[in-house]
This record gives sequence, structure tokens and C-alpha cells, in this order.
Amino acid sequence: MIVLGIDTSCAVSTVALTSDRELIATYSLCSTLEHSTVLLPMIERILSDAFLSMKDVELVAVTNGPGSFTGIRIGISTAKGLAFPFDTPCIGVSTLESLAWQLEGLDGSICPVIDARNNSVYTALFESDSKGGITRVTDDSVLQISELPTVLKGKKVHLVGDASDKVRDFLSDVRFDNTPEMLKTNNGYGAAVSGLMKYRSTDDGARGTHFELKPVYLRKTMAERNREKKLSERGEDQNEY
Repeated sequence: MIVLGIDTSCAVSTVALTSDRELIATYSLCSTLEHSTVLLPMIERILSDAFLSMKDVELVAVTNGPGSFTGIRIGISTAKGLAFPFDTPCIGVSTLESLAWQLEGLDGSICPVIDARNNSVYTALFESDSKGGITRVTDDSVLQISELPTVLKGKKVHLVGDASDKVRDFLSDVRFDNTPEMLKTNNGYGAAVSGLMKYRSTDDGARGTHFELKPVYLRKTMAERNREKKLSERGEDQNEY
């Protein structure tokens, strides 16, 4: 099965093509350019270089959160647009689970951490072993960095994600294993593999469509929080609007 993996939930724009779980190609770009500027050209280039087209893609897997609200929307809308003409199955995958799959085969606990600002992170906990495979231990959540020691107590932990260095510097009393530098940032390969595993995980193949693909936000946007604060200060009920 040819899978196109897309991840624009963090600072890095990244796409990958796999044949089942075998990597065909992966492109990543971390720049000041917006995801909306670079994503489609990256997809066109990776398909062209692999001598493939969207007709050949049998599954589109895209990270649907948590992460950058704008980045998530760009990734999802792009995936919907690409899948629509050929009715290609679409799967939304957790950004954190996608990051965890990048470290498959390493022994120990895997803790993806994405910067959520104000000394907080989007995070979850997974287990991996040298035989392969990733097992989820906790649901995706938003935590203060200071809360992580309770979650990670007594574990040998591999950190992955854009907040890895920040968390490691902050938590000097937690046992961290070294994660290869190139594996710390998000990669379309993780999205592709995570999507493929989800696609094959149930009796009906978890066959999603572009109509069903939606973002998953763990907390409200800044605009929503500011609106609620203003309404609260004025003593107004937000449900009236």
C-alpha cells in the first residue's frame, strides 16, 4: 500500500511516501516560510521524484493534533483536497503518536513533547521495545513541564518533539536516554506509519474519508479564550452568542 504522510502540526513541514512501512522518500523543511507556502510544492516534488502521482496513493495520513492550530488546519485541508478527486482513504493521526513511531525499536518509554507555551507541553507516554511496535500508555494531554516527573517517575525515557531540549534542561532529576538528534523533530514517516497501523487496526480498516477528517484540539484557541475572558468580565453568557 502506498501511503502519503503529512505533518504540519509543528514548525517543520514534512511529508513522506511509504510502501506499507518501507520508506520510499521523505522531505522536511524548517524555515520561516508558512506551511501553506511550502507544503503543496513538497508533495508535488516527492511524488514526481518517486515517479508516482496521487492516483497511486492508496492512503493519506495526516497529523490532526495536538500542535499548532494553524498548522493542523493547513495539513488537514491539504489532505482533504488531495484525497477528494480519487476518493482516497484519509486518516487523521495523533501528532504525539506519530512522533513515538519514529523511535520504534528503542527500548524503554517514549515521551513526545510539543511546546504548548507558558511552560506547558502537549504530551503522552508510549512504550517500545527492540522487537518493534509501539504501545500507548496514556492519552494525549496538556501538562505543565513541572508535572512531568510524576508521569515519568522510575522510567528510562526517550524524549522526542520540539520541546525535548527544553524539558530535558528543566527536569534534571528524570532519567533520560539520548535520542538521536535527527529523530527529535517531526517527520512525515511517523505520520505515514501511524496512519497505516490505524488503517489496519480494526475489522473495517478504520477507513476514514476526507469528509470525516477533523482537527483534534486539546484546548481552546487563544481567540476563544480571550473571547470567553471578555464575556466573563462583562458578566455575559457566551452561550447566548
